[in-house]
Amino acid sequence: EMRRSILQLLDVYSSVPSSVLGGNIGAWYKNDHTAEYPGGSDTGIGWTYLRYAHVASTAWAGLMLLFRDGDNEPVNQDANPFAPPTVGKLPATKDVSCLPQ
Repeated sequence: EMRRSILQLLDVYSSVPSSVLGGNIGAWYKNDHTAEYPGGSDTGIGWTYLRYAHVASTAWAGLMLLFRDGDNEPVNQDANPFAPPTVGKLPATKDVSCLPQ
């Protein structure tokens, strides 16, 4: 379910918005959290996240999608960019063969 939801957000917005709640800053100033479009997601500390593209949310969604190609596919442990590869050997520290000459 989560994967499909993220893929739908990416399809609709070409990114992951910071909030799925609609509305503008004027709606947020009205402070009506029960409104159909309340003005985004209130943080409770003086600002709101409106339904605009959010870089961090989109980046995390991309990392999540790297772990699995589909719902029934195995988890790809090598998708974690901070972990060493599970197979193969890391290049020596002085090996610069992957860099353009």
